[in-house]
Amino acid sequence: TSATSHPWPYLVCGGLQDNNAWCGASSDYDRGGLTGAQDWFYVSGGDGQYVVPAPSDAGMIYATTDDGYATVLNRATGFRRGINPYQRDELAGLLLSGKPPYAQKSDSTGRPGGG
Repeated sequence: TSATSHPWPYLVCGGLQDNNAWCGASSDYDRGGLTGAQDWFYVSGGDGQYVVPAPSDAGMIYATTDDGYATVLNRATGFRRGINPYQRDELAGLLLSGKPPYAQKSDSTGRPGGG
């Protein structure tokens, strides 16, 4: 799955099987629009699935892996953390969805789905 941000140059993000989740610029000002490896950055590890820049702030990037682990990256600070909900003891043996989808809604909350 791939996603883009709103400001130009667009931030293009995608998850790669066995190769993490990455984002990069759609164009580069200094090299006549050409992009290279230096324009891409690591978002999260594992088998990358969904990678979504927040509609209200492209510097906040949400990502999931194929086993359902979710993270958020604050690009300005470099701070990355897991955002999976706390699993209560009574749910501890259940297998949750391996490929959780992201719903993207353009609003001012800065949270996926606007909630």
